[in-house]
Amino acid sequence: MGRYEASRISAVAWLPPAVLEASAGFRGLVARLQASPVGAKVDWSMAERRRDVLHATLCAGLERDGPVEARRRLAAAAGFGPVAVAIGGLWVGSAFNRGRLYLPLYPERRGDDDALRLLQHRLGGRETRFYSIGVFNLMDDLDEGETASLATVVEEGAGTVIAETTFEDLMLLETHDDLVLDGRMIDTVRL
Repeated sequence: MGRYEASRISAVAWLPPAVLEASAGFRGLVARLQASPVGAKVDWSMAERRRDVLHATLCAGLERDGPVEARRRLAAAAGFGPVAVAIGGLWVGSAFNRGRLYLPLYPERRGDDDALRLLQHRLGGRETRFYSIGVFNLMDDLDEGETASLATVVEEGAGTVIAETTFEDLMLLETHDDLVLDGRMIDTVRL
């Protein structure tokens, strides 16, 4: 995961640690991951360090137009209304952030669309139709057996909902690193 000299600003929905900690589904996922061969390659201490900064990025790259424009775009989300989401089982991407394990989000529907895509539209950002929370990081590449083990954990959780929550606020997150260890919230708006 990278560090960068200039800060980056994103509009994010923060996930309070209590949401996952109260979830039997999440605790079961962690237990299966820890017991599997891939468990030795998960950076468990990093997961603990990041427990208070878990978030879903809805609009990245806001630093390009400066903090005043970032705050204006965030303000456009005010009054949108809270967004209910279901949090799915483990997901592993291959196109970005290699070495990170995610929890996908399934937002409520509003009319014929999903609420998070509508919120991205309101923010003037790229509409992704995929939303996730990066929750675990691998410390090293996986061998064939570890990869198969991870695939089993992912398949066991496919299609499951491990927790549900409602995002009531949207924040501007400023950080100098991909893991948000030095991140800080610079503004918040009530949805």
